[in-house]
Amino acid sequence: MKKILLMLALVAALATTAACSSTPSTETESGNDSAGQATTEQTQTTAENDSSAPSDNGTLGDYTVAIKDCTIAKNYEDKDCVVVTFDFTNNSDTNQSFESALSAQAFQNGVQIDTTTGVYENSDSYDDITDSSLTNLQPGATTEVKKAFVLSDMSPVDVEVTEWINLSNDKLAKTFTLE
Repeated sequence: MKKILLMLALVAALATTAACSSTPSTETESGNDSAGQATTEQTQTTAENDSSAPSDNGTLGDYTVAIKDCTIAKNYEDKDCVVVTFDFTNNSDTNQSFESALSAQAFQNGVQIDTTTGVYENSDSYDDITDSSLTNLQPGATTEVKKAFVLSDMSPVDVEVTEWINLSNDKLAKTFTLE
């Protein structure tokens, strides 16, 4: 019995060592978005980084994600928000939404900022632009997703995307400098 327990402990220690030994790589680049309003620093940290892919997009588990751009808007409480646009592809075997598969967080000055809803395309519409993150996609489908975060000030916004269950510590990240 002691030998079996010792073997199990040895296997667990080897598995932990192997999981912790992968070295993530990071790329950084700067540029302007299509509107010329935000300067971005893009980083991707993944165990299997593809150097030919832009650093603000990649595969997280069964999903392909690109952090595209951002705009400034007001929410239903008339608070300034940053609306981040993502491309999301469901490569799993089941229907999934962005919200059920991935976690997108935003930070200012190292502090997480809150997500918000009630952000509308225009004042005549009650179609919340953030509803797209709840739409289920069939396997192989791609859609554009928008998530809004309440700004604490006009300092840079760091956006990070991970899988909800993230055993590999893989993440995509992009920094937006607001102007």
